[in-house]
Amino acid sequence: MRRWRERAGYSVERAAEELLCGAAIVSRMETGGSAQPLRVKAALELYGAPPNVVTDMVEAARQRRRQGVLRRPYYDFVSQTFGEYLDLETEATALACFQIDIVHGLLQTEDYPKALTSSASGDVIDPDDMDK
Repeated sequence: MRRWRERAGYSVERAAEELLCGAAIVSRMETGGSAQPLRVKAALELYGAPPNVVTDMVEAARQRRRQGVLRRPYYDFVSQTFGEYLDLETEATALACFQIDIVHGLLQTEDYPKALTSSASGDVIDPDDMDK
């Protein structure tokens, strides 16, 4: 979406003004953080994107919303920050990491994440909700 906006000569602020929303919403749409299908359609039409691109991007936004419904049950017992991390992890299509202090999730035993989250500073997960 960013490429279409830039091609059309719109700044983030101007696009937000035309779409009757905040600049943060335009930025989140462009990074895939949050995108309402109707707003995606309006933005791409404003930018002059071809109909097939508009259709594909609106469908992608619809799919994203459907995926979000599946993850929302976790939001009642994890912090907002950890919930956002779970969203990103769920949507990832590739993995590239180097960590010397934490065992990657694909290699963890069931007890490892429990010990890790219970020893973390701050309230990551309430101990009563750990098994969820």
